[in-house]
Amino acid sequence: MVTPPKTPSRLANKYGKIPFAFPAATQLTGLGLISDALVGRIRWDNLAIIDEVEIILGDDQDVRTKYIDE
Repeated sequence: MVTPPKTPSRLANKYGKIPFAFPAATQLTGLGLISDALVGRIRWDNLAIIDEVEIILGDDQDVRTKYIDE
């Protein structure tokens, strides 16, 4: 949510940085463990995430539908 010290190409940030977070940037939280892992908020090897992935990508359609509906 703030300017990094280097650019994606690992060059120094030549043009300075703004002293505040980009105002249009919003943090979406509480959407689920998988979305938190996708943005690096929590680790992929967390057991709760592994369970959620197994439910969503598993073969049991009824369990997946019930989980998504909840």
